[in-house]
Amino acid sequence: IPELVPLGLDGLEAWHPSHDKAAVEQIIAIAEQYDLTVTGGSDFHGLYEGEPNSLGSCCATWEWLERLYRRR
Repeated sequence: IPELVPLGLDGLEAWHPSHDKAAVEQIIAIAEQYDLTVTGGSDFHGLYEGEPNSLGSCCATWEWLERLYRRR
């Protein structure tokens, strides 16, 4: 990630069906360290890793949505 930031990396995907709470926290910490935005995955279309993941089952927080809006 440190090598990608100068090349234009602007954000990381934190909220995703394959990420547990610890992974989300780690991704957020990295994003804050490098002043990156954090987003959620958009691939909620049926089964993921054998488990159902319906639309809205994994969401970004309002805080991060507001940060994303301010960065635009």
